[in-house]
Amino acid sequence: MGLVELGRYPNSATAYIVRGRLAADGIGAVCFDTGMNFAEGAPLMFPVRVMVLDEDLAAARRVLRLSAVETGPVDRRPSASWLKRRRRAYVLVGAILASWLVWLVLRVAG
Repeated sequence: MGLVELGRYPNSATAYIVRGRLAADGIGAVCFDTGMNFAEGAPLMFPVRVMVLDEDLAAARRVLRLSAVETGPVDRRPSASWLKRRRRAYVLVGAILASWLVWLVLRVAG
């Protein structure tokens, strides 16, 4: 009855989400090395490990696999309407900054 590694995660937040998902199904888990990545700036150097009991490993993997299947793939491409709004915002900000820059140059020069 020892601990085995279920997975490594880039930050403690992700590891705690996995731990919570396992706890919801009655599987105990422990996060190791959460203090090593305190700045959250070096995820590849100090990954956070999620550990479970060796007899719970198969069940934990099944829970995580089913959780991933239930959510399905996520489409990360922005919608056309969002891109249009973003373009309009850039034009508006550009117009404001350009007029401010002209005013500043005239103010300094004059």
